[in-house]
Amino acid sequence: MRNFKRAIAVTLACILCTGIVFTLIAEVYFSNSYYYYQDSETRKNYGGEIDFLICGSSHGLRAFSPEILDKELDCFSYNISGALMTMQGRYTLLKKEIERNPVKTVVVEVSYNALSRNRVKEGAEGDLYILARLDNMAERLGFFFSAMKLSEYDRVLYDTVNRGVQCIEWMTDGRKQVDTTVTKGYNKPQGIYDCTVSAETYEQKFHYTKFSETADEYNISYLNKIINICKEKNVRLIFVVTPISSSYEAEHSNTDIVMATVREIAKNADAEFYDFNLIKGKDQMFPADTAYFDISHLSASGAETFNREFARVITAAENGENTDDLFYSSYVEAQQYYNCIK
Repeated sequence: MRNFKRAIAVTLACILCTGIVFTLIAEVYFSNSYYYYQDSETRKNYGGEIDFLICGSSHGLRAFSPEILDKELDCFSYNISGALMTMQGRYTLLKKEIERNPVKTVVVEVSYNALSRNRVKEGAEGDLYILARLDNMAERLGFFFSAMKLSEYDRVLYDTVNRGVQCIEWMTDGRKQVDTTVTKGYNKPQGIYDCTVSAETYEQKFHYTKFSETADEYNISYLNKIINICKEKNVRLIFVVTPISSSYEAEHSNTDIVMATVREIAKNADAEFYDFNLIKGKDQMFPADTAYFDISHLSASGAETFNREFARVITAAENGENTDDLFYSSYVEAQQYYNCIK
């Protein structure tokens, strides 16, 4: 009996020591900024200054440059978008920043799969990044138990400890940490992808597939929370679709149906809606061979053009101008003017 109790004590001590070691390693990861998305300290330091927020997934992350928007719109903007960012992740960061800043405008980036993404099938990756963007352990634990499934706990443990070990190696090597004070959340794309296609390829792939038209209830639920908090705070809410390559869009026959759902949500929320895939002259503004990082994300030069056009459009709308004539009425109409063939 004595040996059994001793074995139990030793086992518990080992578990406790392991837990302490893992916690310390994780804290190295959470308290530093070696990864581009670790911007909690920057956002904390900007508390009380931000009046313009961009909230989206990777499309927004690589499209909206606060450095440009600040000059064009005379605002103090911040891009809280993230790779594979879930709607819950968006709401979590957005709520945090709205509560500690004098936010006047919120831009919600909505892509072709913004509503149809399935958190269960997609897995935990997007929410793992959120954990590293929160201010303290209490916030991280709250989000962890709210967002993570029991089956994902081991993934969270592995990812956190693995990144912590990597941070320790970088600290030892004297690696410089990422400075997000200038980029303010924007992840500037490196490189370009030529999205032009041959006439034969364009014809073969034209409307050969569809985007999912099924809106996931999880996404709708948290999007409604985003809408509600903006209404409560009397914030100008703008839904924006960033440009994707025309050759990729043309492969899908139902983009109008998918975006009609987003339009309806924006209308019911009294929010503005701008789809920059429908802006007239799109392929001249965003050349297929230089404006994209890949088929569905802007390159650095494409993003620069986009920010200036976006600023121009929302400024015109704010001044009471009718911006409808700047856009085609549908993807069916816009496809007649695509210029993405070699």
